[in-house]
Parts: sequence; structure tokens; C-alpha cells
Amino acid sequence: MKRIWCKNFSLDDAMAITIVVALLATLAGPALILRDHARSKTCMEHLKAIGYATICYTEDYDGTLYPFGGPTLKLGMRPLRDALRKYVKNDLTWKCPSDNGPADDNFHSSSYYTNGASYLFNGNIYATAPVNTPKRLCTCRDLRQLVLYWDLNSHFKKDVLSRETARSTRQYVVYGDGLVSGLSCEELIHAVNVTGTLW
Repeated sequence: MKRIWCKNFSLDDAMAITIVVALLATLAGPALILRDHARSKTCMEHLKAIGYATICYTEDYDGTLYPFGGPTLKLGMRPLRDALRKYVKNDLTWKCPSDNGPADDNFHSSSYYTNGASYLFNGNIYATAPVNTPKRLCTCRDLRQLVLYWDLNSHFKKDVLSRETARSTRQYVVYGDGLVSGLSCEELIHAVNVTGTLW
């Protein structure tokens, strides 16, 4: 079988196709950057809403945080999410837009589908307290240093990161005063580890 189309395909045609592909790639670059920027902004807004919901919960329950840990820990974030349902009505607020893994894949599974949220509550708040004992947010010495939640979707274990990646990767956190900020992996690990000293 002869390839008739190859006879009519010239160098000019190849150059034209190359130019069109390069032009399309150039136009797609800014669109991808804008998409990532929109995702990170939505992630920050979700964290802020969850942080404020937690603050509202503590105001309604005499300054105490939801007792996180113990037997409920194996259920992931679902019990905490249910406790805050009065304040966070849309379940998708608990899902980071970048958390797009499948629900059934054990290796790349979505945190939202497996844990009930793309964001992780700082369990070190209860590290020194007896199991299921409420912790009073109002007794924290510095709410501006207390990390309540962080974006689990971009959280990586320190031992699998190079030192350079640990400094450059930014993860969003919400503090006890409702402020949302970006921290490097090293800063996040330090902030979570000093949680026990804030009471």
C-alpha cells in the first residue's frame, strides 16, 4: 500500500505545523498558571471558612474545641466535619480543588474521599490532653501561632523531600485567629511541633 500523502507533505508544511503547535503551547501556558492561581485562592478561601467555623463552634461551646482523637481518629475528619456542619453547610468546602485523586485508588487516592477532608486538623492540640477531653481555645497563649488546619493535599512527609523542596513547597494553613498563610514544609513541621507549648 502506497502512502500518497507523504509525497505532497513538504518541508514548508512541517514548519507550519511546528509553528502552530508552538503557538498553541505558548497560549496554553498562561491559562495553566491562571488555573493554578484560581485553585490556590479557592483552597485559601476554604481553609478560612473552616477556620472561622471552628472559631464559631468554640464560641457556641464555651470556648472548647471539638474533642479530636481517640476512637474517632480512625474515622478521619468525618466526625469533626459533622460537628461543624452547622457552620460549614457545603461539604465541598472540605475539598481542596487540587485534591483530584480517584476515590478508590489506594496509592493516589483523594484525601477528601478517604479521610473526609482535604485539610488536616492539628492533632497535636490534643497530644498532651487525655482522650476525648475538650481543649479550650480561649486558654491558648497565642492564637496567631496555633495552626488549626493545613492543606493535606500538598502536605508531604519530611523524609521523602529533599531539603530544597522542603523550603520551596508552600502549604496553606489556618491559624487560631482565622488568618490563612502559606508555610514551607519545614515551617509547617515546626509550627505543628510547638503546638503543645501554646497552652
